Amino acid sequence: MRGERSLGRLATILAVALTACDWGPRGPGELKGIVTSGDVRVGAIVLEISGPGVQGFTDAGQTRIFFAEPQPEVYRVVLVAADPDRIRFRVAMDDVRSPSLTVVTVEAVDDTNATITDLSGITVELAR
Repeated sequence: MRGERSLGRLATILAVALTACDWGPRGPGELKGIVTSGDVRVGAIVLEISGPGVQGFTDAGQTRIFFAEPQPEVYRVVLVAADPDRIRFRVAMDDVRSPSLTVVTVEAVDDTNATITDLSGITVELAR
């Protein structure tokens, strides 16, 4: 009986602790975008980023960025890299804890401007 009470108390304390956890601040802020491509050196890439709460996109490091909003909550983003190993950008958000954005690689060229036909090795990570 005593063990059951202790287990019950432990479960209650754990539940309260987990609900009190703060997974980071809410509100406006930026997500950091990082493009990785394995062995392929990406010189420029076109992404389609969709989701709610996007305010805009900005350059990071030596990466230049251009973007347009062809549909509500859908953005066509072009990243041109001076350094193919460090393609980075920022996404300004209404709320950094809003639902995840969807990122699709549309097209890419390597550092010699040749088309990359297999886009499966290119990943884009968005993080706070």
